Amino acid sequence: MRSRALAKRYARALLALAKEDGGPAAIAAALERAAAVLEAPTVAPVVASPALDTETRLTLVRKLIAALGLPKLVGNCLCLLAERQRLDLVGDLWRAYVDLLDQALGRRRVLVRSATALTDEQMRRVLDGMRRVVGGGEIIPLVEVEPDLIGGVVVEVGGVVYDGSIRTQVDRLARSMVAAGH
Repeated sequence: MRSRALAKRYARALLALAKEDGGPAAIAAALERAAAVLEAPTVAPVVASPALDTETRLTLVRKLIAALGLPKLVGNCLCLLAERQRLDLVGDLWRAYVDLLDQALGRRRVLVRSATALTDEQMRRVLDGMRRVVGGGEIIPLVEVEPDLIGGVVVEVGGVVYDGSIRTQVDRLARSMVAAGH
């Protein structure tokens, strides 16, 4: 938990600097790319290794920055984290940054799970319903297909789950039948 709080502090500072620099969305994309590389199973143990001295770790990070073409602001942040042996925070930093950016822009990310891919019309109806629930604003859907839902949708926004899946309805029916002695 402490690392998430620390990552959020770095994210706040980075967002403030990105706003001054005019590119918060570009910084989010760059952080995502950096996190994907630094969290890779072949890379994470290497950059986190206590056997690496600070200068070697910084050299590796600078090569990563150049290879990914990261903005100077993200590069400076990664170098700072490398110096402090906190590169393990980059994934949490990216997620915290995106959350803060979404809040600043009035956006909500909504996880939509369905048994099959939804049509554009079905997705529009789900998102319209979510806009009414959350009070408007931009909704960014994160879509997952889960065949074991059987049918219907499960929507999660802000930690609240709205479950309209057939699987859940069947489970409720079974529990009520057991409770009634059937």
